[in-house]
Amino acid sequence: MVEESDSIESVNNIVKDLVDTTYVENRTGGNFIIRNNSSPSGSPNSTRHQERVTTTNNTTSVAFGDIESVQSGLSSISGDASTSNLINNNNRKANVKKTPKKNGPSFFPKMDTVAHSRKNANRLAVPTGAETPSPFPRKAGAAAPTLTLSAWQYWSRLTDLRQMDMQSALDQMKTLLSTRPQVVYKTSYYRKQTKNHWARDDPAFLFLQGVFLIIAAVAYSVAFRISVTGSISFLLYTVVWNWLGMGLALATLCREIANRQLVGQQTATSTSHVRQQVEWLYAFDIHCNSFFPVFVVLYGIQFFLLPIVLGEGLVPLILANLLYAAALSWYWYITHLGYRSLPFLGNTEVFLFPIAAIALVFVGSVVGYPFGFGANAARVMARFYFM
Repeated sequence: MVEESDSIESVNNIVKDLVDTTYVENRTGGNFIIRNNSSPSGSPNSTRHQERVTTTNNTTSVAFGDIESVQSGLSSISGDASTSNLINNNNRKANVKKTPKKNGPSFFPKMDTVAHSRKNANRLAVPTGAETPSPFPRKAGAAAPTLTLSAWQYWSRLTDLRQMDMQSALDQMKTLLSTRPQVVYKTSYYRKQTKNHWARDDPAFLFLQGVFLIIAAVAYSVAFRISVTGSISFLLYTVVWNWLGMGLALATLCREIANRQLVGQQTATSTSHVRQQVEWLYAFDIHCNSFFPVFVVLYGIQFFLLPIVLGEGLVPLILANLLYAAALSWYWYITHLGYRSLPFLGNTEVFLFPIAAIALVFVGSVVGYPFGFGANAARVMARFYFM
């Protein structure tokens, strides 16, 4: 490295002594103009040591004249290959190729276009199950494989309160009492799109409903001043029979009706559609949703109206029977909404038929009271449970 730097310094000194030139670049014209500072302009020395400049379209080639002879002499004098390589590199740098700047459109697309295309590419399309073709052949009318939550897994989660979303369950209960109870079943549709099953996998709704029923049973036992044995009996009747027992029976019955009679004919017979069926846990969810308004009316409102509805006469009869008719009609209306939310079912209006029967019984009890055919539903139930 020391010898090479000494050679470079000796070359620079020799060149400075022989030719004192400055290279001025004319950037507007694209040519290199070489002037000799040691000789006046126009003298033979300036012409001798001046470079010959050749300009093409976009390339400026500078050919050195007598400097090349100096280079060869220096190479022979120094005998150093590094000096010759240094001078050759200087010659290569003199051959400059200037590429004109293009004002046309850029080769790269605009960033917003790229971002927009990536955004569209990353957008997810949620399959509906029936529209996505299956890679495996399926027989006509065969049921589709699902990730349905088993009943054992659902019941086992009741023992772990940390897995329950109580706030979501309370919001659903409040929605069921509003003028738009069908909104509750939209969450079932979202579960089908994401988890491929309709039923709840969170038993918080079931847990809270059981707690409310226990509190109501205790309150009625205190109001009627029954014994401890009678209180336990009423609690079992309320939770095991009225809620769970009737719920299991009605959920199974309505599910069988829906799967046997209400499944769309196109879905049931076509080979290009996946056959879907009502899940039993979803049918039980519908029962729990429908039972909550019954609980509010018959276990909540009726509790504060006991002095009135347990009285004798036409007015207590109308009020008591109206409460029971409204609660039972509300039950079947929400049941109808639950089955109507399933897109593969048709003619779900059959679940509204019990409402007509309930209305007929209510009118008959009021009209038949003067003739001794009317019965106060609140007095009948109080006599059955507490007397």
